[in-house]
Amino acid sequence: MTKDIYKLTNSYEHATLKIKTAIIDDSRDDLEHIFKILKHAKIPALERLDIDYYSNSEKLMDKISNYQLFILDWFIDNRTGLDLLKIIRSQCSNNPAVIILTSNNNEEDISIALIAGADDYLVKPYRAMELSARIFNVMRRIEGSNFISVEKNLNIQNFNFNDYSQEITRDNNSKKLALREYQIAKFLFLHLGEPISRKILYEKFWKKEEAYSSRSLDTHIYRIRNQLKLTAEHGWQLHTIYGYGYRLEPIDSKTFAIQ
Repeated sequence: MTKDIYKLTNSYEHATLKIKTAIIDDSRDDLEHIFKILKHAKIPALERLDIDYYSNSEKLMDKISNYQLFILDWFIDNRTGLDLLKIIRSQCSNNPAVIILTSNNNEEDISIALIAGADDYLVKPYRAMELSARIFNVMRRIEGSNFISVEKNLNIQNFNFNDYSQEITRDNNSKKLALREYQIAKFLFLHLGEPISRKILYEKFWKKEEAYSSRSLDTHIYRIRNQLKLTAEHGWQLHTIYGYGYRLEPIDSKTFAIQ
């Protein structure tokens, strides 16, 4: 992380429509905590957040019109979250969403912030899943009736990935996968032809505090292969690379492309 502005790199940048997001907090520890929560969030739609992390309000002011979503601490530096909220509402013509995320649990301040235009107000300490769900809810507000259709935006030949429902459709036949299976399958499709190590899959889709076994990953791969029919007779191969990991590829690579 750099000194004043933090950037979250999103590996799915080419596959999804981004929501430009600014998060500001003068506590670098809190910014790190939010970063880790969103990096490991179990809601696939949150991968669409293109996030800049700020610890200085002056840095944010220079780019305030660039964002669709703000997450603001109450106590920052020479401005409060309420000050920034009022500036956002007066200067940003795109009507961005704003979440106040703070240790300030004063009832009057909460009321003032909501009346001033905050979409949500969450008090620290917060639970990781609650923060993820609140952000997801605000994303729906940003995109309105287009939200679900926007999630259906990864198409690889006759496969369609719907992050909202965790369904993968092939030739009008839909399969709803468990969240981790869906995420692993999508990751493999986004890296067609590339060898993916077991270590990468473990680090990306299992939290450090979770018990992990190689058998668990093998089971997920087995289910993905069977559910999506990733076999030679159906034009695909999900190879097991002995001692390393996996590689997904179409048998005739010229007939398949990410659109």
